[in-house]
Amino acid sequence: MNWVDRLADAASAALVWACRGCTDESILALLREAAPEEAAPDAYAVLRRDVLGEAALAMQGGEEVRFAAVRRDFALGELAELCLWLALAAARRPVLGRVFLHFWGQPGATLEAARDILAANRPRLPVAHADCEEAFARLEPLLLPAPSGESFLRRLLTADERVFGFLSGSDLPDALLRPFCERVPCEYEPPPLYARQNTADELAALLRFDREPYPAAVHLAGPRGCGKRLILRHACRRAGLDLLFCDAAALCRLPEARRAEAVLRLGRESLLTGACVCLHRLGAAAQALPEAVRAGFSQRFLSELRPLIGGGLPVFLCSGEDFDALPYLDEYAVRVDVPAHSMPERVALWEGYARAYGLPDDFPCGECGSKFRLSAREIEKAVRRLASFGEGAPLTAARIEQVCRDMIPFPRAGNILPVETTYTFDDLILPEEQKQTLLDVCGHVWRRHQVYDEWELRRRYAYGRNVSLLMTGPPGTGKTMAAHVLSNLLGLPLYQVNLSQVVDKYIGETEKRLEEIFETADRCSCILFFDEADSIFGKRSEVQDAHDRYANTEVSYILQRMERFDGIVLLASNFKKNIDEAFMRRIRYYIEFNMPDEELREKIWRGCFTAKVPAERLDFSYLARQFELSGGSIRNVALNAVFLAACEEAPVSMRHLIKSLRQEHLKQGKALFREDFGVYGHLL
Repeated sequence: MNWVDRLADAASAALVWACRGCTDESILALLREAAPEEAAPDAYAVLRRDVLGEAALAMQGGEEVRFAAVRRDFALGELAELCLWLALAAARRPVLGRVFLHFWGQPGATLEAARDILAANRPRLPVAHADCEEAFARLEPLLLPAPSGESFLRRLLTADERVFGFLSGSDLPDALLRPFCERVPCEYEPPPLYARQNTADELAALLRFDREPYPAAVHLAGPRGCGKRLILRHACRRAGLDLLFCDAAALCRLPEARRAEAVLRLGRESLLTGACVCLHRLGAAAQALPEAVRAGFSQRFLSELRPLIGGGLPVFLCSGEDFDALPYLDEYAVRVDVPAHSMPERVALWEGYARAYGLPDDFPCGECGSKFRLSAREIEKAVRRLASFGEGAPLTAARIEQVCRDMIPFPRAGNILPVETTYTFDDLILPEEQKQTLLDVCGHVWRRHQVYDEWELRRRYAYGRNVSLLMTGPPGTGKTMAAHVLSNLLGLPLYQVNLSQVVDKYIGETEKRLEEIFETADRCSCILFFDEADSIFGKRSEVQDAHDRYANTEVSYILQRMERFDGIVLLASNFKKNIDEAFMRRIRYYIEFNMPDEELREKIWRGCFTAKVPAERLDFSYLARQFELSGGSIRNVALNAVFLAACEEAPVSMRHLIKSLRQEHLKQGKALFREDFGVYGHLL
């Protein structure tokens, strides 16, 4: 049954009876065209009774009758109801616009017209002014009258496309809202929630209508990708609430007047469909604004949402931790913090998605959850990617690491720089003790989930759980190479802190930039590498002036931040004594790099050349015995010698190495003469 036509018929009948004394033939012709039946004193009352009775019977039979739901949800009295029907009639039968214009001065329905028409059809029951005010208050959120200087009685009330479409059975959102809104009915099964079931249960309990007080707004605060919307979908499904997701960033890009209109339409969409509005990407909305107006965004944006909040159904706000909502809301509101996933939650997510996508039973979920700080969305994408390889492509450790690294967002901060790592563990020529310490660092990362969670030591070690390694020793002894090797062993990207962009003479700037670095490392699951670390982690000194006081404050800040950091930090310094003792207590592992002995030097010399480098009669034993050089210096000498030979288009010989050795010693301020090269002195 077309209920809109039945409502328009009833409204037209009431209008025809109210205009029965008209003598204008053109107006009478329009009335006959809109309502061809003869006007009768009780036509409107009979039609109204029939329509409402048929609607009640249809609803008892399980049929959805939307106009009846609108009458109930907007609490429309008879006057407001007639005004809505008149607006529908004007939309359905455009010729009625001239009738309204002739009698009431507006090209459509007004409350004044509805009052006069109702009085003409029920003369014994006059309409009071207070009834008109209440009717307008009921209709305003539904028909959204445009602002004007007219009295509320004379303001044009139009059944726009969305009202007409909804009553006709359309579920498409308002045309203004479609680009950035999506309705999710509660009967839609959300994706599985493999972690934070308790949070969803608590939120569902909060949304029970039989509990007081009932929140007008719920603020879910947490970092991007922590599962706020998925938790909300599960909670609303249990509470029987539909959701209308709205992209707040897209909403904020609208011009101010258009944005105010969109907020009103959001409220109407919520009332029409019974769906709770969820505004997400609030952090992106703030970032899209110019920096000059970004401060105070929370307060300004929430003031624009006042027509939406407190309309009956709760409004959900999804944002980062730094968005403040509760201080600027007059209604009762609740904040639910959703932090980044902990290690046990990441492992649970890996296990759940691995089962769902059919990965092998021996898939290293614990190791992946421990090493990679991925969000739930990123973990699902990684598992889906791994599952797409099929049976013909085995899931090797290298492939798993590469897929996980592809999910890690690239840090955009200019104060850390990505480092290309090519060295492997076999390239590192060190005493066995130092190499074993590097393996211990890797074992710490690989086994964190087992130790902290399966063996329940996380509560006993509530802070200071980072994996930190300090490497000290003379230049060229392998500290940087060891950082590269660790990156490859762990399958995690290495980022070197750009000290030139961090250390600042202005008070507080260094700490601010270090905070950005640690936050970036938290988000991106990368290894932080501080080369020349004593410039930041240096010893505190006795306070003699203001400079000393603030320098010590800087070191104290880093000490506290290291305690809270949960990632991997590598520090390199030429001198252990330059590092503050308080840092030494917080450092988990320590390696002292010494100058290589003769045996190691010979291994380093031999490792500097590949099989494809043409060479003849190179005396590595002599070179290792005669010259006490660091590994870095040996590599410099070998590379320069190869270039000398390449320029001559000749194989690398001892002559090229002797010449390159002399240049390397000159860099260090040492002059070598012919006799210093012994049996090879004649090559100079």
